[in-house]
Amino acid sequence: MIRQAVTREDFAAAAGLMQEYIDWLPFELDFQDYQTELADVAAHYTPPGGAVFVASAETGELLGVVGVRAIGDGIAELKRLFVREESRGTGLGRRLAERAVAFARDAGHAAMRLDSDLESMPVANHLYETLGFADIPRYRENPLRCSRFMELPL
Repeated sequence: MIRQAVTREDFAAAAGLMQEYIDWLPFELDFQDYQTELADVAAHYTPPGGAVFVASAETGELLGVVGVRAIGDGIAELKRLFVREESRGTGLGRRLAERAVAFARDAGHAAMRLDSDLESMPVANHLYETLGFADIPRYRENPLRCSRFMELPL
């Protein structure tokens, strides 16, 4: 089940999954000031232009997360797409990404952007490509050597 975070508990679950994602990465994200973001997920992923979605099993076990935030000029950004290892390969990442894209479209954004890493995220990059995201010039500060920037017209 994928649900939009609305309660304090939902946002806490999202923050926990986002921290798990950051811990999983083979590089540091300190340049993104993620600590401030995770301290108040609701403030960073809030309607009408943003949202965060949490996936869970019928048992309530948390499985994945994805965020959408408005970054200006009719542009949304897909952030922190993460699926726990035991749920990878099930299509959950695609369903989360599709839910984020649908939200951004319904919220009236003209395009959705993301940044990724070419070396450590081949599966995610393939997913983004199959969803129609295409490479664009750098739109945000990201000092990582293998940064990739993509956009999907909505």
